Amino acid sequence: FLKQSIVDNREVMDYISQQSPSHTQSFGILGISLGAIKATLTSGIDSRIKCCVLIMGGGSMADVMSYSDEPGEIKRRKKFLEYCSLQEYHDSIKNNVLSDPLIVAPYIDATKTLMYIAQSDSTVPYFCGENLWKAIGKPKVKKPFGNHYTSAIYLPYALYDTTKFFKEKLDD
Repeated sequence: FLKQSIVDNREVMDYISQQSPSHTQSFGILGISLGAIKATLTSGIDSRIKCCVLIMGGGSMADVMSYSDEPGEIKRRKKFLEYCSLQEYHDSIKNNVLSDPLIVAPYIDATKTLMYIAQSDSTVPYFCGENLWKAIGKPKVKKPFGNHYTSAIYLPYALYDTTKFFKEKLDD
């Protein structure tokens, strides 16, 4: 499903480019949580994306899937842990999931990236956000207090900040 989201994002950019040829080289992308993971993947492979804002995303996928406290992820993980250890589960994901934000992160321009990493996030664990931040090249980062869900209180500010960021970076 991650690969399909990249295809979907690129098709949207193709469509917009056909409708408005003057915007073919000036896309920005915003993603929150899983959307930030998808936005990272798209940004890392499509040069039309000139800036990105990643809110509470992270990597590697093996770390996110192995250590997240998101109920659906815990349920999926428990099924596998009946047959293998946590380390074997982690290694299996690491070796088989090729759509990983940390793989494409070095191809993202850190100077045109803004990240938000919730300080007490355990849904996309904080260290996963830090790993992505480092892999991109330590872009500008904001670290709101709270967890994955309580940090939603900062969302109006983050969207305002995103608008300013896009305007600044897309006008370069």
